[in-house]
Amino acid sequence: MGTPSLPPGSLFGNRFLIARLAGQGGMGTVYQATDQYSGTPVALKLLQDGGHPEELERFQREALLLAELRHPGIVSHISHGQTPDGLRYLVMEWLAGHDLAQHLQRGPLSLTDSLRLLLRIAQSLATAHDRGIIHRERRQKNRNRSLPSHKAIHAQRPDARCALCAQRLL
Repeated sequence: MGTPSLPPGSLFGNRFLIARLAGQGGMGTVYQATDQYSGTPVALKLLQDGGHPEELERFQREALLLAELRHPGIVSHISHGQTPDGLRYLVMEWLAGHDLAQHLQRGPLSLTDSLRLLLRIAQSLATAHDRGIIHRERRQKNRNRSLPSHKAIHAQRPDARCALCAQRLL
């Protein structure tokens, strides 16, 4: 079935102005958009239509858990819900930058930056673990080395289980 295509300039939910397609994965699609209430850029994650019941449940659980988490290293929840025609969505803060995998293609991190990154990841994961949340997709593509943002790690992929991020490395 797929996820509906949202062209740049379209308005989702009478609130989010679509800027561009940011990525696609097995569970859905992520768009960069602008929140018309605040004027800030956001990531709009749409669950693929016709998902299996366990995918629907996982997506809903991710949205609810993210809404509860508050930590400088965890991407902020903006909104989530379901459209009148049944499309589920999650809106998070937009983190500009590139993921760790892209950064590592240009060269390795220094020992100092590697240790800082590990500390930031551990702090963010500890906050999630304290709430009983286990992040199951810890891989380079889910780590964002954002500059100049204060966040550095987050789940950019639409099929990520939980959106976590850490403070900027530099």
